[in-house]
Amino acid sequence: MSIVAGQVTLGTAATLIFDATNSDKCEITFETKTKDVFIGESDVTLLNGFRLQAANMVTLKVGRNDAIYGITDSSTHTISYWVYVPN
Repeated sequence: MSIVAGQVTLGTAATLIFDATNSDKCEITFETKTKDVFIGESDVTLLNGFRLQAANMVTLKVGRNDAIYGITDSSTHTISYWVYVPN
């Protein structure tokens, strides 16, 4: 089992939050404190991204080779994440 935690500062261009793994059972939890962020694939935008509202958390199951990117609508914002990858 592997657990990784970290933070990434997002801006108005798509930014890699979590790189792809070789696991089909990976779970990643995102938390944002004061600003909405949008998460998705490398082409994520404000229109096609999954909106994570400020002061909320979401846990997603991530498949093999799925990388996750994020973006904000203005300025910058730090998003926290927690990843669980079982053996």
